Amino acid sequence: MKRLPATTAIIIALTFTAHAQRTLYWAGGSTNRTNGAKMPETAAELSGVWDATTRNWSVDPQGSEYVAWGGGGPDAVAVFTPFPTASTIATVELRTDATLNKMFVRHDHPATSGQWQRYHFSADQKRVLTVAGESPEIFLSTGDNGRTMRLDPPLELAAQNGFVKSGNGELELQCNADAVRGTVIIHGAGNYGGIKIYNNTAGTIKGSMNGVTLFQVNPAALFVVQLVPTANLLQNVLNDNAEIRLAHNAHFQPRGGNGIERFGRLALDASGTLHLNGNSTSSRAARSAGRTSRSRPAPRSAARAAPRATSSSAAGRSAPARA
Repeated sequence: MKRLPATTAIIIALTFTAHAQRTLYWAGGSTNRTNGAKMPETAAELSGVWDATTRNWSVDPQGSEYVAWGGGGPDAVAVFTPFPTASTIATVELRTDATLNKMFVRHDHPATSGQWQRYHFSADQKRVLTVAGESPEIFLSTGDNGRTMRLDPPLELAAQNGFVKSGNGELELQCNADAVRGTVIIHGAGNYGGIKIYNNTAGTIKGSMNGVTLFQVNPAALFVVQLVPTANLLQNVLNDNAEIRLAHNAHFQPRGGNGIERFGRLALDASGTLHLNGNSTSSRAARSAGRTSRSRPAPRSAARAAPRATSSSAAGRSAPARA
């Protein structure tokens, strides 16, 4: 057997090591931080500017060394640490396009009922936050009492191969996320545990995920589409051929007056639940009413042939989704 020269083996080893993940911890602010300075702990301190050059990221949770984000990349991991004060918001403004593999947003400190803790991400102009690489993920911990992560325009979200939204917190999209493709897997628990696509009454805020072909809503997770409550307005928030697949005890809830949205297929596995106009339809009730079906994953040819599902949350009437 032919042996590789020793120099070749060393080059291979170095190349492999260079692709290790780089984890950085957000430290907030808009100026360079001093190495060894204590990591911030309040929402005000953790608010700041995310750009390519400011040294406001730490290489560890202790703040031993602060570095700039740089270019990020498909191996980058961004961690946003928790803050203790309830009913406060940490705001982060992107002033660069950012690519990462995993994004961890933590709300670990307890809050009493009716209080909330949030991270809001925005941008100074159109910027794109891209989730890429192997097993891309957005993780949000502790979704009770309104502890969420929100993406605001003109920031946009992209993911060529989809991503997993993990943890029990809520990801709220008030921005364009049409560049998210493929499959989005939603984990969560409770009223805030999942993904919400939000559109306001005036239509000035338009969240959308028109490039996703499959939403897999896992047990106890919640998928909400908040529509503009304009009568008979087809809003194009979701892809016309998208499939929404609800696992046991998962929930899909279209909201918003007379707004209308269309997608390709709804599959209620076991006890998945569809909410229409404040009412719930389980897979068993829907089967008996002939409105939608409990479904095992269908072949792609069957999914393409299925009638498009249209949902409306108009007061006094609900157009059931069909699969």
